[in-house]
Amino acid sequence: MIKKVVALLIMLGPGMLQLPVYSQEAALSTPEDYIKVADDYYQTKSFEEKGRKDIMDLMIQAANKWPDNYAIQWRAARAVYVYGDAYHYQSRVDNYEAALTKNRIKNAGAVIEYSQDLNSAQSKTLLELGTITRKYADQSVALNPQGVEGHFYKAMGISLYAYGKSIVKALMEGLGPKYEKALDAAMVINKGYDSGVLYSAYGRYWYTLPWPKRNLKKSLQDILLAVKYNPINAQMLDFLGDTYYALGDKEKAGEAWQEAMKSPVRSYQTGLIQKLVAVKFKYNL
Repeated sequence: MIKKVVALLIMLGPGMLQLPVYSQEAALSTPEDYIKVADDYYQTKSFEEKGRKDIMDLMIQAANKWPDNYAIQWRAARAVYVYGDAYHYQSRVDNYEAALTKNRIKNAGAVIEYSQDLNSAQSKTLLELGTITRKYADQSVALNPQGVEGHFYKAMGISLYAYGKSIVKALMEGLGPKYEKALDAAMVINKGYDSGVLYSAYGRYWYTLPWPKRNLKKSLQDILLAVKYNPINAQMLDFLGDTYYALGDKEKAGEAWQEAMKSPVRSYQTGLIQKLVAVKFKYNL
């Protein structure tokens, strides 16, 4: 597995193999040192692109050094997932822009469709990142089944993997029930975890599933619950707009996307999300 991680880091860029800038600035010798650096980053610097790569590299090192430390393992899963989630949004922005140059964008539905049309390189990267996220999340769950973080990032790793594999193929592998089981376990432990992300994850799941499993009513119900927890979260509001649009309510879709554009930029993903949201709002015809 370590060879696969190294191969992925090579694929993601030469900077990934350098000693992380954080370890150059401070002597990191204990699990607590790594945890502090990772948590400080996500609380204050998560909008920085370079930092995400450094933190992912750093936490992979820590996870391999302390395989029996739950706090390290779930943070490694988080680091890889956050990098993968941002990579996914960057890919969607790139794909939308490519479609725009070919005059394929006629409405918000086209923005959603073409932005999700991943090429083979994008799919491969998400597949790999999802696999690595799941590895550390699975280790977290094994170490502490009562920890909400391990279950949540297990679901998120499945999500990245499914986007890379394709939703249909992932379902054929039986990952749908595994995703639901991970989220259900997290819900039992703390349904309000991280300001409603469990409801948001479930809402997007019901939206993303292909017919006949897709359930837009469940999607709307769960995402509305998520937004109650965090009414200024750009991703949740984007998801809400997409679901309303799929339900045929363009007015409410536009309102949700407009609110998403007002969200404070607290992470690198937020800026990417708002790029897509602005275009969907513009083409909400």
